[in-house]
Parts: sequence; structure tokens; C-alpha cells
Amino acid sequence: MKNIIIVIFIIAVLGVGGYFVYSNVSKTQPTTNGQQESVTFVGKIQTGKGDDYSHVLLSEGKIIGLASQTVALDEYIGKQVSVTGQYSGTTLYADTVQVVK
Repeated sequence: MKNIIIVIFIIAVLGVGGYFVYSNVSKTQPTTNGQQESVTFVGKIQTGKGDDYSHVLLSEGKIIGLASQTVALDEYIGKQVSVTGQYSGTTLYADTVQVVK
């Protein structure tokens, strides 16, 4: 009887753990070729530090962690911009940034 309870407990723990892994993995939105879809936001870039980002984008009442390996984001601080990029986790990695007038 004790062994059955232990097995049921282990199955429950694995089930709950599997659910959390699945729910976090399903938040990324891969396209059919395995790449993430590009998204575009309009807002203002400000400095901000996080584990994965160096700037933030203030867009439609949201604060989005922003980083880029191809765009010098400091040039756009305080400007209204359109940012196109891909998410990795909760950080948006900018591929292009254009000033909006």
C-alpha cells in the first residue's frame, strides 16, 4: 500500500512538472520553419537593465524588455519608434528600428 502511494505521488509530481514545462514552451510561437515570428511595436525606447535586456520599449501601456545585437538602441532613446524583432523568452530582440514622426 505504501509503494502504491509513493508511485501515485511521483506520477503526480511528474505530471505537474510536465504541465509547467509545456505551458512555458508553448508561449513561444514558432513558425513552420522553426523560426519565431517577427512582431512590430510602436513606442518610446528608454534605458533599462534586466538579465537579458539593456533597454525597454514603452508601448501601449506595456513595458517590453528590449535588446539588439544589430541595432545601436542608444541612438533611439526618447524617440517614438517602430521596432520589429523576435521574442526570446520575454525579451524582444530588435532586428530593425525606425523613427516614427
